[in-house]
Amino acid sequence: MQSKKRSWVWDHFEKVDGVAKCKHCSYVCKMIDGSTTNLGRHTKSKHLWKIHNAGQGLILHPKKHQFKPENICEKLVRYIVSGYHAFKSVEKKEFKDLFDSSYEIPSADTIQRCVLNSFVSYKQKLKDILKLQRRISISMDCWTSQNNKQYLGITAHWIDRKWVAQSVFLDLIKTNLSHTGNNLAKHVITVFDDFGISKKILSITTDNASNNETMIQSLQLWAEHNNNLFKAENHYRCMGHVLNLCCNAALSSLEPLICNVRTICKTIKKSPERTRKMEEHLRGLDNPMASLSCIVDVKTRWNSTHDMVHRATQLYFKLSRADYKTNVLNWWKENQTCFPNLALMTQDYLAIPATSVPCERLFSVAGTVCHRRRTRLDGITLQACVCLKSWFRFFSP
Repeated sequence: MQSKKRSWVWDHFEKVDGVAKCKHCSYVCKMIDGSTTNLGRHTKSKHLWKIHNAGQGLILHPKKHQFKPENICEKLVRYIVSGYHAFKSVEKKEFKDLFDSSYEIPSADTIQRCVLNSFVSYKQKLKDILKLQRRISISMDCWTSQNNKQYLGITAHWIDRKWVAQSVFLDLIKTNLSHTGNNLAKHVITVFDDFGISKKILSITTDNASNNETMIQSLQLWAEHNNNLFKAENHYRCMGHVLNLCCNAALSSLEPLICNVRTICKTIKKSPERTRKMEEHLRGLDNPMASLSCIVDVKTRWNSTHDMVHRATQLYFKLSRADYKTNVLNWWKENQTCFPNLALMTQDYLAIPATSVPCERLFSVAGTVCHRRRTRLDGITLQACVCLKSWFRFFSP
């Protein structure tokens, strides 16, 4: 008489010709003396979700829980920071339902403390990396959050020994004082000293605001007094701002033509029916760009007029996208032994950012973290979340 299949594993296995065959895959296992240990081990390692859906909950037994208390907080910190989630999200029922009821999810306050602890830990790791660099270039800018708090953002740039360009958020500092040049210089010096890079600063890139000129003069005096490398002549104005001013002045003479292109693009873009007809017409002409849509420029967005005109040209004149990919750093990596001294200088100066875009990127992250529903977020926590998001990416394998 055949024995009864009492074990839970028989929900996932069936007996075929004296062996046990998995219902979810092609795995076949011989049974020794009726033991189901190997069957259970296979199911737990390969088909956990099937067990969970069946309501058996074996894998989430407290003694065999796949999470450990010492690393669950770190994983939740990455979840909160990388996904811009509110700390309170870990206390929501829908989130807790993802875990077995026997496991206690850390509170929002605990996660916030873990974020601050991770900030300190990763900051030290970044300091250790910066100690190994010969020269470091800086970009910086000021930003006002939605809750009307003022911040100074600083990013660091260098080329490492493998000739890879590195860029990382250095700090986001809440500034309680007015943004005079002298006050900004004090904040900047504090950050440089904190990270131990005061004697490594080669250049600083900012926008064209007048207070930056005063700040640079203050930093020049500080560098001379402390025998540091930085000089005022290594202050670079954001090329993006300069080009934007030049292009706007040049475009004024072309405004009648650009206005016609803008009117056409607006007319097509605001009507789904016109967009569909244009695509059908272009496909009939075998235009490979037929699936692209029109772009309408925005005065406050750099390059948007260029993008609008270029897209219109692509659609009507079958222009393909040019591919200009020349990796200068790879060339120097292969030829540094031929020009050792020049290679060192190249490594220093090619790392200088031409624009303050890295800071704009920092502020974009900060604005997503501190949005209109999280305006009570204090400066220290915002600083930790913004910097950690960059540092997680920087230290990821």
